[in-house]
Amino acid sequence: MRGISGKSAIITGGTSGIGFATAERLLSDGCRVLITGRNREKGERALARLKEEYPDTESYLFIGDMGEESVCIELMKKALELFGSVDFLVNNAFAFTRLAWTATRWHWEHVMEAGPINYATMIAQFYLQQPKGHRGAIVNVSSISAFRAQPRSWTYNSAKGAVRQLTKCAAVDLAPYIRVNSISPADVMTDEVIKLHPGIPIEELRKSKDPSHMSGVTILPEECASAVVFLLSDDAAAITASDLPVDSGYMSTGPAGYPEPGLGPTLNDYVGTN
Repeated sequence: MRGISGKSAIITGGTSGIGFATAERLLSDGCRVLITGRNREKGERALARLKEEYPDTESYLFIGDMGEESVCIELMKKALELFGSVDFLVNNAFAFTRLAWTATRWHWEHVMEAGPINYATMIAQFYLQQPKGHRGAIVNVSSISAFRAQPRSWTYNSAKGAVRQLTKCAAVDLAPYIRVNSISPADVMTDEVIKLHPGIPIEELRKSKDPSHMSGVTILPEECASAVVFLLSDDAAAITASDLPVDSGYMSTGPAGYPEPGLGPTLNDYVGTN
């Protein structure tokens, strides 16, 4: 991708899943990265992997809860100390809180503070702590949950819906120097999915049929990372205020889902039809 090598990036929630895969992809393209996480032990393991795999490119770790305003401010300050300027911001850390009528006010405040408010604070700091006219790109990790109603998901889906509007509004205010886009994945093979199937290897989970995806299988984090890096790159210079679905057709199939690969319509299905 054009315009990635030699640049610098902050990736929140970069110690696993989509965030970690994005860090790997950016490092492989010659970008310096600062990843964040809440758990130091997990973060240090992730950083060690990055340094081992990409020893010729700079990678750093910042520990903190992105739901706290002070952490967002200090994160941006640290990135500027390390890099001098920051070219890219990937807002990925987000509270995975799915509740409906049982949600308390605390749950609502938590999912908003550790979700869209966290994203908004980081976007503001990316803009405010750097010189006016500084060029860059921001990608917010949203979800198909911003577009679809799902059972017992008032909190999470509302928060992801807010990300959708935040992306467009921030893009308007930060143009023409900073582009702001988002991606909306469907089911991704992350820690949350793996936790639901203890003891089953990822390779086996990946083979499981998923009729809500046209590919028939769950999406991989690195497939999301490719979309993120594209939107950050100069190859996407004309794209801003947009959302890129990384959903394997999830939002197009409807409740009926999609047949298993190889079980789609054949010529015989059309015989005798109008």
